[in-house]
Amino acid sequence: MTIGFVGLGQMGRPMAHNLTRPPGNYIVCSRRAEHFAEFADRGVQATTRVADLAGAEVLVLSLPGTSAVNEVLFGVDGVAKRLQPGALVIDTSTISYGATV
Repeated sequence: MTIGFVGLGQMGRPMAHNLTRPPGNYIVCSRRAEHFAEFADRGVQATTRVADLAGAEVLVLSLPGTSAVNEVLFGVDGVAKRLQPGALVIDTSTISYGATV
């Protein structure tokens, strides 16, 4: 199973570390590439391009607001239309319930 994780900020980074502990196929995505070295020892792929997460079977979002979630999912390089059928998106972002639905 491939798990993609977007958002390595104050909340997302520790979550991504916990998710990538067991051996597996993981991809983390962040605009801040300085976070990537932390994951390299575990063989986690890292990217700054959201489109690289299109092959993930599970996509976890931990973003700072509604506009960031919309951009990642539905923006120009958004991943929503590129995800595999049946892919699961888990949104832990700091946004309102209404925006998530």
